[in-house]
Amino acid sequence: IRIHYSSDGPNAVNLADGNGNGTPDYVEVVAEVALEALELYQGTLGLHPPLPEAGFLIGDDGGSNAMDFYLVDFEGSSDGFFGADACDEDLRCTGHMVVENDFHGYAYSSPREGLETVVPHELFHAVQAAYNGSLPSWLSEGSAVWAERAYDVNSRDFLYFANAYLEDTGRSLTKPPAGPVPAFAYGTALFWHFLTERHDDLLMASILASAEGLTSDDAIIDSIAAVLEHEGDTIRAAWPEFAVANLATGNRSGLLDSHPDAERLDGVRAEEENRTIDDQERFYPLAATYYRIDHPVGALYQSSDEAVSDLIFTLHPVENNAADGAVGPAINTWGGAELGPNLIAEDLNAGGYWLVAANSATSGSSS
Repeated sequence: IRIHYSSDGPNAVNLADGNGNGTPDYVEVVAEVALEALELYQGTLGLHPPLPEAGFLIGDDGGSNAMDFYLVDFEGSSDGFFGADACDEDLRCTGHMVVENDFHGYAYSSPREGLETVVPHELFHAVQAAYNGSLPSWLSEGSAVWAERAYDVNSRDFLYFANAYLEDTGRSLTKPPAGPVPAFAYGTALFWHFLTERHDDLLMASILASAEGLTSDDAIIDSIAAVLEHEGDTIRAAWPEFAVANLATGNRSGLLDSHPDAERLDGVRAEEENRTIDDQERFYPLAATYYRIDHPVGALYQSSDEAVSDLIFTLHPVENNAADGAVGPAINTWGGAELGPNLIAEDLNAGGYWLVAANSATSGSSS
């Protein structure tokens, strides 16, 4: 890598040089974090390195074939980005990095935390570009936040965006809100983290490789489904388990297998909470909806107007018959053709119960 920085003017870095080697400490931290992240990506995670500029028609290569980092003052408008300089006919791209020059006034606890968040994130975009420089935001931003946590298991940025996803689980994974890239797209990191925990760290390399040359949401999610099938898994099996793991977060964590960060997350919100729930709801592909039931005692019934083949329901008791709190394993699981009138449980204790509705369809309209 090659780092371009200013010693004076509006983009000047902090010139403190604790080891007296003539290079500002801040610049050395940029280099340290970048090299550690690249070693992680190419080593443990088995990913391609960013593409060098050689072989692409680029007028200005920054003075060498190294990946160029430019440290500039964003004045709070951003904190960094990967800029593509050129792409080939297969959508693979080479580019450069731009990173905040001092993080003064940002929400990070220190400039180092800023660099340990931004540099791995933006470098992962350079890695993605070695496979496909046109990935949709739900994969590109989500997997870049996933990479932040791979670099730092205590990443606060990962937790922040995971919570943004948990606030809107009824939205399809592949359909973030319109407009500037929303927090939801970054928050899909929680799903990529779930999948790599379910399999291994090399799964992301397979996912990116499967998306080479693809541009449509449907084609990319189908390619990911094929990767899971090659691993002996399916989205239909994984998605309901992901939905349950998301339920067992925050104050509802502790009893069920969930994310390693489960207790540090804010948790999902209930679509409705009541003794009897009568809801007209659209269930979107790769989405999940949650209901909390204040059950008096005895039998519990469910009925739906129509069967939905990819919609799976699970019912979970709250610990110690409390109204809310840590949730236990599913009492019952049903779905598809079983969505007509259905006795879910014959003799339940009074207390709180959570109903999870997970739609594992990968495309199409809502149900």
